[in-house]
Amino acid sequence: MKKSEVYYNYFEDVNPDYEDSDFLLKNRLDPDKVSATLYDALYKMFFYNYRVMCSYGIKKAVIVGQKFSDDLFYTIFINDDEFLLSSDYIGPSIYQAKEIGKYEEFEIKNFLRLSRTLGGHMLWSRNVSREDTNKRWVSLYYDYGKYKKKEYFEIIYKSLKEIEEFKIDKEKTHCLKNGKWKENKLTINTRRGGDAGVYDRFDWTLLLLKTYYSWIKSEECNKGSEGLDKFIAKAIESYRGLVSFDKEDLSVLKTRLGNIYFALDNSREWLLKFKTFKSFCDYFLLNGSFVDDKYEVIELTSFFPIKPVNYKEYVENNIRAINKRNQQML
Repeated sequence: MKKSEVYYNYFEDVNPDYEDSDFLLKNRLDPDKVSATLYDALYKMFFYNYRVMCSYGIKKAVIVGQKFSDDLFYTIFINDDEFLLSSDYIGPSIYQAKEIGKYEEFEIKNFLRLSRTLGGHMLWSRNVSREDTNKRWVSLYYDYGKYKKKEYFEIIYKSLKEIEEFKIDKEKTHCLKNGKWKENKLTINTRRGGDAGVYDRFDWTLLLLKTYYSWIKSEECNKGSEGLDKFIAKAIESYRGLVSFDKEDLSVLKTRLGNIYFALDNSREWLLKFKTFKSFCDYFLLNGSFVDDKYEVIELTSFFPIKPVNYKEYVENNIRAINKRNQQML
């Protein structure tokens, strides 16, 4: 990759006036959705080596502009429509920097200069494999009578193109006649954020991902809600080496794992392409920056409490890791 592409500011790409004193971050456009420049760079970084792609079962990758309402956004389609990938910003969260770190707008704009480079972005699957015939919680856009509606439903389907039925409640099931696949909202990208997730912490996201890879290889692995308790138990077992748990720690961890588990499991078929956490990190150039040479996740600030006590430390270490990843991308 060219240095100019790696260190390009993709936030500025869609918010050219963001450093002006009168620019408000609440009015920002999200590069992860609308920056064609960002998607071009991610495509070049991760889908230009056909031999490597094929070794992971990736035979085709295409950037597609999608439009379901008035807004155009970008997606990378893998193997036609087997998987849909979206960009995810893995730098310090603007929202959490304000809420937890008490950062002023000008301070946030300062770290965005460094964090919104190519190394500050990741790709996650935003839908399940079309071959997966298990029940999943997804978001559907459909016509029903004279009005349109978009909600979460547990559905049974053969493929994204052949959605047969969805359950509105326990008593009544409707046939989907004019429904269209829109987007699976239970994604790693969306579920890792906020108070119910891990406050957008990328180190914690990788900890959970590492646990998931270990879990899906175990004999105790089950899909869907049946596997949740066993996944939580395995995660707690894994993290006992990081911290001594008290009852409050366990309660918080179980709640957050429950919220994130289904997002990970919705991406199961995509994650299985890489077979192991090590291979996943190698493919997406996370080793040496966010994980060490033994593929242990690097702590960006204390793992516990999950809500960072020292958000300044998290910002500084996160940006340091992004810069190391940028150097690997050159």
